[in-house]
Amino acid sequence: MSGYTDDAIVRHGVLDEGTALLQKPFMPDALAGKVREALDADRREL
Repeated sequence: MSGYTDDAIVRHGVLDEGTALLQKPFMPDALAGKVREALDADRREL
């Protein structure tokens, strides 16, 4: 979770490209969606 844009974070090498990122501010449904994406990604890796 960050207040910075995903482009700025990736460009400065703080976060690897493809890593899940939720930008602030966010709505509860956006948080739920990111959690679902992370859970689904873990299942695909099994």
